[in-house]
Amino acid sequence: MSKNQKESDVTPELEAFFNEDIRLPSPPGVALKILEAVRQEENSFEDIAKIIMADPALTARILKVANSSLFGLPTPVDSLKQATALIGTNALKNIALSFVIVQDFQDVPQGCFDLTLFWQKSITSAVAAETLAEHVGLKDGDIFVSGLLQDLGVLVLYLADPEHFVFLLDEKRVTKKSTCEVEREKFGFDHTEVSYYLLSTWGLPDRMCQSIQRHHSEKKGESCDESAVVLGLASTISSIYHGTDSNARSQNVQSALAKGYELSPEKTAELIDSVGEKSREIIELFSIDPGEMKPFSQIMQEANEELAKLNLSYAQIVLELKKSKQNAD
Repeated sequence: MSKNQKESDVTPELEAFFNEDIRLPSPPGVALKILEAVRQEENSFEDIAKIIMADPALTARILKVANSSLFGLPTPVDSLKQATALIGTNALKNIALSFVIVQDFQDVPQGCFDLTLFWQKSITSAVAAETLAEHVGLKDGDIFVSGLLQDLGVLVLYLADPEHFVFLLDEKRVTKKSTCEVEREKFGFDHTEVSYYLLSTWGLPDRMCQSIQRHHSEKKGESCDESAVVLGLASTISSIYHGTDSNARSQNVQSALAKGYELSPEKTAELIDSVGEKSREIIELFSIDPGEMKPFSQIMQEANEELAKLNLSYAQIVLELKKSKQNAD
């Protein structure tokens, strides 16, 4: 992170948090080697391939992702060179980074924090970001890993103060405030700023870090950060599968895609459904239990049934009140 960036983008509260309250998590050694290789313009594929092939398990996982529905290649690939020819060096780098970072953060102390759910949501966000980018014509080769890491600040905040962070999550559920709102009230900053600071210190590209910092605030517009908009929508799509209020969230995504990208409700539903299908596959490739990820159509059906029950209950209450008033008269 450059000095100018640090002064302009980091609040005093955030700087104090990292200086006093927490030791920065370090990126895995393999991730550092990959990032360093990418910075070298010459022979970057050979350098990256050499790093990856030193870990046969990592190589096998990368090939499985390359052959998954995420990329939809016409023919199976069985070597890194073949995979790179079809999906590109940048995609190879991002898949490798994703695996080593997720694996490294599997051993953090969990307590009341649901680490499995965190990675389910993060991987689904990554898949959603990649899928959305393809649908809306966004050219961002880092969008998958950006989607994966955009909420890493949540995990850092939990590790810094587990007891208070779990309390914040309870407060969010009770007050219906956003995660960012309750974080700012407690810390003076939110997890997007933590993610930005941490990933900048790791040496990830500035453009990627800035999009991650803006993913909950950026709106589609003439001079917007398109990657940040896609990341925000990807996060909402992930919450349809791993959160609550799925009906309202799907309507928000539908509205945003119709207004910003002229996608029809039918196309949006297909997109969200394909994210769920791809995510189940990719989550398992990260050796994480995908849990009960229902198809989007089933989620919507169950949500509408619940809404119908609520409306019926409301109608019954109104009817009872009318009867009571008539009897009183």
